[in-house]
Amino acid sequence: MSIHKAGSPTHLLLLRGETGLQEDSIVKAEDITTILKTALMEPRLGWGAISDRRICELAIMVRIAMGC
Repeated sequence: MSIHKAGSPTHLLLLRGETGLQEDSIVKAEDITTILKTALMEPRLGWGAISDRRICELAIMVRIAMGC
């Protein structure tokens, strides 16, 4: 279960049209982890890429989450 705090400076709402996923998603900048590159899969047909603008928004949120 995911809890989204409305207006949180470290939570980024991605609408399903932005990602190609079936539902809206929340990216929590305070809850980022690493994975091995070999664990990545090729994108499925219909999945979208997140825009550069949204990646930049997330980068700012990561800095906030880190206290920078």
